[in-house]
Amino acid sequence: MSHSHGDTKALHDSITFEHDLEEHDSWFRHDSSEPHHQQAHGGTRAWGIIGVMAATLFIVNLTAAVTYHGLFEPLMRAEREKAENRPVNAEFVTSRSAAQSQFNSYEWADASKGLVRVPLDVAKRMQMEEQRALGAKK
Repeated sequence: MSHSHGDTKALHDSITFEHDLEEHDSWFRHDSSEPHHQQAHGGTRAWGIIGVMAATLFIVNLTAAVTYHGLFEPLMRAEREKAENRPVNAEFVTSRSAAQSQFNSYEWADASKGLVRVPLDVAKRMQMEEQRALGAKK
């Protein structure tokens, strides 16, 4: 279909959109007497939207504060007090000191295989020196 660009009203009137419209879209049809550029059907109230958003943020923050201060914090305080008042288990102290002595002393791990246990910081330093030496050879 050819037309001139100045004759857009004739083009608009000549095309029917009836087959494209669904029943729920019938309210959107415009009469030919209406101007082409109109504001959207129904207006937006920006202050109303901003008010709803502000109220939602307020409610969310209030709920978070009440939950934290009213429920979470007292429960954590009670757990902390229980942990502070709990007697220390003697078996735990013994096993911890045994582990600490293994990490900080030299001893035979397996004398028949020639394995020696060294302090952890010494083992780390030896491993780093070995890696540097391997890197330098490459």
